[in-house]
Amino acid sequence: MTSTEAINIIFNARTAKDIFPPGEDTIRSTFHKYAKVIHPDVCDDPKGQDAFLLLKDYYEYALTHPNIEDLSSPYSGQKVMLRRALDISSFELGGRYTSDKDVTYILDSGKEKFFDNYLNSVKQMHNQLEHVVDVNMKKLYLPLIPQVEHTFKTSPSGYFGSRFGIVIFRNSNEYPFDLFLKAYKDELTGRDIAWMISRMTDLCCFLRWCGCPMVLNGFTENNLFINPDNHSIHIYGGWWYATPLDEPMIGTSKDVYSVMTNKTKTDKRSAQLTDIECVKAIARHITEANPDIPKPMLDWIRRGSNDNPIEEKMRWDDALERAYGPRSFTKFNYDSSKIFYKRGM
Repeated sequence: MTSTEAINIIFNARTAKDIFPPGEDTIRSTFHKYAKVIHPDVCDDPKGQDAFLLLKDYYEYALTHPNIEDLSSPYSGQKVMLRRALDISSFELGGRYTSDKDVTYILDSGKEKFFDNYLNSVKQMHNQLEHVVDVNMKKLYLPLIPQVEHTFKTSPSGYFGSRFGIVIFRNSNEYPFDLFLKAYKDELTGRDIAWMISRMTDLCCFLRWCGCPMVLNGFTENNLFINPDNHSIHIYGGWWYATPLDEPMIGTSKDVYSVMTNKTKTDKRSAQLTDIECVKAIARHITEANPDIPKPMLDWIRRGSNDNPIEEKMRWDDALERAYGPRSFTKFNYDSSKIFYKRGM
C-alpha cells in the first residue's frame, strides 16, 4: 500500500469499519500497516499528518469495539458523538475538527494542563463580561469569547492514552482562518486585508479591555475563525496558552515564540506585545507579494510595535485613514467548498 492509497482510504472512510475489520489483533495489525506509510516521520505528503490524526481516532474507537460488526462511529470512543468533519487539521497539541455546527479541539495525552487552562481562561473572560453594565458592549464582546458546548475525556485505556476534547459552537459562515487564506490569499485586495487587520487589532484591544488583561500567547492563523460576510474574526483556539498580563507563561507554539522579544523569552511572562507582534506576523504573511497594499499599511506592518494594544490600534487607524480615507464596506465573494478543500462540503 502506498501513502497516497492509504490517505485516500482514510479520508473517504465514513466509519471505523471502512478501515478496520473486527477483531483486536486484526485492528492493531491494520493500524501498523497504515502507520508504516503515513506516519509523519516517513510520509512527505502534506495530507499525511492529517490522515494519521484521523487514523488514530478511528483506531481508538475500533479498539474499544473490537468485536462489533458495525463500527458506526466515524471517530474515536468518546461518549460524545462528533459530527462528520468538513476539515481535520493537526496543531502542536493535537487536532482540530471543524464540522458544520461546531469546532472540536482534541488535545493529546499529557496535555491536560492546557485543557484546564483553556476552560479557566474562557470562564474568566465570561465572568468579566457578566459585570459589564453596558448592554451594547456585552453584545459586542460576547461573540468574541468561545461558546463551549461541552467537553469530554477519552478512555485512558486507549493506545494513545487519555485525550481531552473541547467542543465549541460555530456559525456556519465562520471558517478556519488558515484554510481561508490557503484558498483565497492570492485573491485578496488591500481593502480586504485592511478589515482583517482591523479585526485582529480589535481582538488585542478586547484582551486588554477586560478587568484582568489577558495575553493569548496563541495568536496564530490556525486559532482564528473568519466570517467574510460580516467582516468578523474570532479566537476559538489558543486559549490553552492564555494567562493574565505579566503572569508566568505555561507554553506557546513555535510561530508565536519566533516573534517574542528577548525579554519575554527570558522572563517567560505574558506580554501584550506578543499578541500584537503575532498580528503583524499574520499581516506580513497576508500581504507578501501583494502589489495592492498602500504604503501606510506596509509601514505599520513593518515597524516596531507599542506594547499597549489600544495605542497600537490608534496607529493602525491612522495608517488606514491615510491609505484609504473614509471607511467603506467591501464585499468578498467566496465559495465555502473551496475553503474546505480536504473533505468537501
